[in-house]
Amino acid sequence: MAGWDYDPATTKLRFYGTFCSRLQARSVTDLDVVFGCPAPPVL
Repeated sequence: MAGWDYDPATTKLRFYGTFCSRLQARSVTDLDVVFGCPAPPVL
């Protein structure tokens, strides 16, 4: 399985499969983590 999980109790992210492999291989050069609710739509 490839993907990630967030544990609110520990506030940690856990990556799986190819996501994890790419991070370990340092082939990912940029990672954005956005936490919270989406912005309300502009009317």
